Order: sequence, then C-alpha cells, then structure tokens
Amino acid sequence: MNRFLKDYFYYTKNEIRGVIVLSILLLIISIAPSFINFVPTNNDIDFLDFEAKAALIMAMNLDESTNYENKQTDFEENNIVAETFYFNPNTAKKSDFEHLGLSSKTAQSIINYRNKGGKFYKPEDFKKIYTLKAADYQRLLPFIQLEKRNQNNYKPEKEAQPNRIVEQFAFNPNTTNKADFERLGLTARTAQSIINYRNKGGKFYKPEDFKKIYTLNEVDYKRLESYINIPKKEKPGPNFTTAKGTENDGIMGFSTVPKTDYIKKSTTVEIDINTAKVEDFQQLKGIGAGYAKRIIKYRTQLGGFLNINQIQEVYGISKETFESIKPQLIQISKTIQKININTTDYETLITHPYIDSKRANAIIKYRKQHGNFKSIEDLKNIYAISAKTLERIKPYLKVGS
Repeated sequence: MNRFLKDYFYYTKNEIRGVIVLSILLLIISIAPSFINFVPTNNDIDFLDFEAKAALIMAMNLDESTNYENKQTDFEENNIVAETFYFNPNTAKKSDFEHLGLSSKTAQSIINYRNKGGKFYKPEDFKKIYTLKAADYQRLLPFIQLEKRNQNNYKPEKEAQPNRIVEQFAFNPNTTNKADFERLGLTARTAQSIINYRNKGGKFYKPEDFKKIYTLNEVDYKRLESYINIPKKEKPGPNFTTAKGTENDGIMGFSTVPKTDYIKKSTTVEIDINTAKVEDFQQLKGIGAGYAKRIIKYRTQLGGFLNINQIQEVYGISKETFESIKPQLIQISKTIQKININTTDYETLITHPYIDSKRANAIIKYRKQHGNFKSIEDLKNIYAISAKTLERIKPYLKVGS
C-alpha cells in the first residue's frame, strides 16, 4: 500500500513547491473578495461637484454676457433720438452731444478730455475719443465745425493776451494811424477797416460819419464819440452843415444846407462850468455845439469839475482855445457825484475818465479778497493804483453813504 502510494502520489521537491504556491494563490483569490469588501470604495466617479462648479462658471459668464447685452440694450433704449446739426466739439455741451445721438458715457468722455486740456484742431481729431463708435464718427464728421483758423491751418489758437489798457484821447479819424486806433481800444480788424476806407477815398466830415465803419460796434462809437476831433478845414464850409441827401447831392451821399442854429458869441459872459448847458458853452468863442456837448458829457462822466483846468481834458479843446475862454469860466457849484467803491460794480468804475479797466478790475478783486474798504486810503494797497493816481481820483470816491 505504501509502495502504491509512493508510486502514484510521489512529487518532487519542485512540484511540491509549485503545489504550495498554487494553493496559496487559490486561497488568496478565494478570500480576496471578502477582504476587499472591508475597504471603503467609490466605484462610480462623482461628477456632481464638478458639474456644480462648471455650472457656476457658466452662470458667471452668462451673467457677464447678459450684463453686456443689457447695457447695450439700455443704451439703445435710453439713447436720445439723434438730431442733426452743426457743432463745435471744443465748445458743445454734454447735452448737445447727447442730442447728436452719443451716449452719456461718450459725451462725458469728450467733456473730460477737454477739461484735461484736450482740444480738437481738425475734424479728424474727434476720433481721439476712445468711446466714440466708428459709425457715430462717420455720421457726425460732416457736421463738425471748428474755428475758421483751426480748419484752415489746424494750428492751436494762441493764448489769450492780457487785457490792454484802453487809452482815451482826442483823434482825427481822417489822419489817425492804425496803432492809435488800437490804443483807443478798437480791434485790429476795425482799425484796418478805417484805414481801408480812407485809402479808397473815404473821408469823415463830422463825428457821426465815423459810424460808417461797418465793423465798428455801437458801444465803441458811443465811447469814442466825444473824442472825435475833425478840424474845421475838413468840414464843408463855415456857414454850412451836412445832412443826408440823394445820390446826386455830392460826395459821400451828403449835401450842404445853410446853418440856422447859430448862437452869438460873447467875450464878457461868465459860465459856471458845473451848471452850464450846451447853449451856455456855445456862447464862448471857439466852442460850438459839438465841443459844448463834449464838455457836458465829460462833466457827467467825472461827476463834476473840481477846477476850471479840467476843461483842458475835454477831447478836442486845444490849449489855445482853453486859454482864450479861461477868463470867462467860473466855478460856483462845487457839488461832486462820488462813487461808492464798496458797492459799485466794474461797469460803473470804468465809465470814470480817471479809472481804466485795469484799475477798475483791481479794485473789484481787492474788495472780494479783503472785504469792504474802510477808507479811500486803502487803495494804496493796490499795486495798479499809484500815489499820483490815487490823489487824482480820491475826490470822486467814497466808502460810505
């Protein structure tokens, strides 16, 4: 029996090892499922968290896209219906740009650009506004109107020059040069118009003829009227005056008609310079209606004469004429109209012959910065007013009622 077993069930050492290894493997395989069940597993991939995050990202993108679309929609719905009109992008208001069909944002961008010193020198510069759509630029380009000199040479305008001190003095419009007209406060264009008028044969026979200059505004004419001095030899004869006539009446459309308002001259009459009327002054030798009116106008601008010598300051009255009439001038009334420098305005100050625009502006600015003047002497603190000027204007000023 033992021999039988040995003959049929005999294994070599290698075979025995193989059986053992195989048995172990079978054992492991048989018990592995049970062992694995004790290990926590997650056989299915959980996409819920990923999907949630992806949905969030998509929602954010969608929101941004929606917001953009909403903004575009809001713009299209709220945008004012575009109007068509010419405009200057350097001066137009925000509301003007919006009426032209631009969005409020673009209109404000233009205003901001200008506030930071930006300027449009040619129509193409309008493209500088980064928020301006190409379609709007093309639509508005034909309606952009810039200053003429900007359109011609596309150069920046020069900085505004400081205000010139306007001088007032007697002048003959038939002989005064361009520089003197500008000193009188006229623009270079108006001064040149006068020169051109004369070069073409034009002549001024009486002060009113000065209004023929079409570029001369009414304010300047009124301001300079009393300073126009046309010598008698340039007028149409001693016994005639000028009046509008027909086209056959002679030179410049004026004809000559006899004078009928002649006032007899006197070398003995006395004239109170602060109360005399036009007819009174006309009684003086060498003083006609024009000079008489100028004397009264100057007296009004001053607020009254302080002394007889101020008659010499009236435009057109020569030293010889003044010396001849001086013995007949008296000053009984000494009432002076004074300007309250604590309440007056710039326009009132510059009407006084002794106060130019520079000094008037300085007085107003000083009052705003330091409060009311306590006395006239406070004007000494103003650089533009010298001691000499102060002494001259002091009698015509006051600080209280």
